[in-house]
Amino acid sequence: MARSRERYERSDVPKSSAFRSIMALLIVGCIGVAAYLLVTRLWTRVQLENHLSDREIASALRHQSKPEELEGFHPTGLELECTAVIYVSDLERVRHLERVEVLAVNPNGRATVINIRPDSVVPGSSDESRTLADVAAEDGPYEVISALSRVTNMMCSHALVVSDEPWSRIVRHRPLATDALEILRTDMDDDGLLAMSSALNALGIANLSHVEAPSHSEENVDEEGASAPTGRSLVYRADLGVILGTYAQD
Repeated sequence: MARSRERYERSDVPKSSAFRSIMALLIVGCIGVAAYLLVTRLWTRVQLENHLSDREIASALRHQSKPEELEGFHPTGLELECTAVIYVSDLERVRHLERVEVLAVNPNGRATVINIRPDSVVPGSSDESRTLADVAAEDGPYEVISALSRVTNMMCSHALVVSDEPWSRIVRHRPLATDALEILRTDMDDDGLLAMSSALNALGIANLSHVEAPSHSEENVDEEGASAPTGRSLVYRADLGVILGTYAQD
């Protein structure tokens, strides 16, 4: 007579169930999403780090023109630490120049932000009617850095190409934070940007004086003596030097 077998379930072996399978899938999915977000964040950070120590900006700084002698004026010997700030609408599509500034810091701790009009004529260029905006449109904003030295008769030690006002982000926030790096490119490395942040923190944003570079609108005069604006301006380089204390009248 055949004997019937009894079946026993082991208590130490977990039962498979739909709930366990769903939970396992959810855990695997969460791990995958977390890994993706981490890799994306690290990749974004690496890309932003590339905004520092920009070689093209460093090259443009090396091609600046040395200050010229200005008739009726002489250098005072005051040395300024200058940083060019080139404002563009978009760091990836950088042909449109919005405005230009120079941050000038003297040894006495006075900091001045000079606003230079984009329609300022670049002296000494092959085309005497070429403006800073023309340089940006034709050659790119980095070339504005070297052209700026001829417009102002000043040389800059560093430069920032930015898509937004940088001072509050550099000073009030961490200069190497993502929200700061995403709006700028610079020749400076992380130590240089931190040093700028510390110096501006010591000065205080409220103590930054803002001035317009002295200039006048260029006009064409026809044979009958009638004048018409050209849409370009000429910077008075000597007057700018006097304002900053780097030049004095003979």
